[in-house]
Amino acid sequence: MPRIDNAPPLTMPQHLGRYMRRTRQARGESQAKVGERLAVSQFTVSQWERGLTVPDFVQWIDFSRAYRADPCEATREILDSYATATPLFGALPHDREG
Repeated sequence: MPRIDNAPPLTMPQHLGRYMRRTRQARGESQAKVGERLAVSQFTVSQWERGLTVPDFVQWIDFSRAYRADPCEATREILDSYATATPLFGALPHDREG
């Protein structure tokens, strides 16, 4: 029998946060260490990982470099997982019918 999951789909920031958490944990580092590397607070890293806020473009590139992650590959992975997620701001104009 298939699993019934009543949880709402993840948003784009949540997918990004999960990716960042997995990457950090795979390296065995703390949120505080990520914060040191990127010159942000541990609180900011926590916010990113929970999908409450997102890093800006430069921070995303810096994160990718620090953790030897290809930012394009990571972005593709996030976009692929986001395909069925709820858009952050509702439907985009080209997604609307009519």
